[in-house]
Amino acid sequence: MDLEFFRKEKWIGEGEISIEGEEETFPMVMKIERKDSAVSNPVYEFTTSIHMHGSEDVIINSYTLTMHRKNKFHILIYGENWGHVEGDGFLKNDFIGWEVSSPDGEFNGHESIEVKSDGELTFFGEYAAKNEMRTKITGSLTSYENISS
Repeated sequence: MDLEFFRKEKWIGEGEISIEGEEETFPMVMKIERKDSAVSNPVYEFTTSIHMHGSEDVIINSYTLTMHRKNKFHILIYGENWGHVEGDGFLKNDFIGWEVSSPDGEFNGHESIEVKSDGELTFFGEYAAKNEMRTKITGSLTSYENISS
C-alpha cells in the first residue's frame, strides 16, 4: 500500500472536536499506532487514542482494515463508545476514506486521511448517533519519526 500513512507505524495528531449546537470547539491530541504487517498481508491494524483537552478520559478505537480489491477494503472498528461498527472504504495515493455504521443502524460515521499538496497529512471524521448531536473531528498528523527530540 503506497499511502504515506502506511509507511510509518506511529503518528501523533493535533486538532479539534466540534459538537453540533456547541459554539466552542475542544482541542484534542490523537495518537495512532499501526501494527507492523507483512507487505503481502491484506490486513492492516491500527489503534487510535484520543485525549480531549480538559478531560481525563482517553477514547481508544481499534481498526482492522482488510483489502478485498486493489483500492477497496472492508473496515471493522471497535471502541468503547461505539461498540463494533463496520463498513467499506477506498484509497488512492493521497487519500484513504471509509464509512461505517453499527449493525442496528443507530450509529454512522465517516473518516478520512488525506495528503495535502504541501505534504501535510490531515484527518477528518464526522459521526452521528440517532437522537444525538453530530460530532466532527479535524486535525493534522505527524509521524513520530518527524518529531525532533
